[in-house]
Amino acid sequence: MRVDEEGLDTDHLASLLEEGARPKVVYVIPDFQNPTGATLSAARRAHLAALSERYGFVVLADDAYRPLRFEGEEPGGLPGDGGNLVRVSTFAKTLGPGLRLGWAVLPEWLVPAVVRIRQNQDQHSSLLTQRAVAELLGRPGAYDGILDRARSIYRARSTALRRALEGLAPDRIRLEPVRGGIFAWARILDDEVDVVRLRRVANELGTDFSVGTYFDPSGSGAFADRVRLGFSGHDEARLRDAATRLSQALGDPRSRG
Repeated sequence: MRVDEEGLDTDHLASLLEEGARPKVVYVIPDFQNPTGATLSAARRAHLAALSERYGFVVLADDAYRPLRFEGEEPGGLPGDGGNLVRVSTFAKTLGPGLRLGWAVLPEWLVPAVVRIRQNQDQHSSLLTQRAVAELLGRPGAYDGILDRARSIYRARSTALRRALEGLAPDRIRLEPVRGGIFAWARILDDEVDVVRLRRVANELGTDFSVGTYFDPSGSGAFADRVRLGFSGHDEARLRDAATRLSQALGDPRSRG
């Protein structure tokens, strides 16, 4: 489904439903959607909830990035009074990707089915990991402190990346606003640049990014001029180096179609 600067296009979803589409589940990342970084507006959250009630589908809200907002006001959670909202989240984006530990909030009618599916898959996550995280969460303010530090670091890193690219290649690449999460979504402004070739050249220069078309399951070419730039795992100096290398790749004749 379509996504724009306000997140999931619920008007487009409504038109599909009116035409006869009957999904059982609509999956959405309300905050800092992957890969665009868009946040679902308050109006669209209400619209999505209303559509869920009218057509009887479950909204599966993936809140993985919500704790990592470092700019702007939160639009609030998704309404779910009708019992059709499932919220899932993870500690992988806040405590460490190797934990493979998360949580879900389910309507009561769905709990038995989800528990049964989980039991048939892998029983449960590591007991040691669960105990360690439970110990951390039991310490007042400990988890909040980790989130505060992460938000401060990611704000600084995203700002460093943006400023570097604006200074080096303002007429060749433009980053969408980054208000949270762990990556930036950018548009290549030079129509002659082939993003797949650009990545190949950037790799040779020592940096990397995700090609926008990888996130387009329809194969329509909607993201052919887009790239996703991860900033969470690199300090500001390395991000400035990466921006320099990407700028060099953008100017390399081999990156053009």
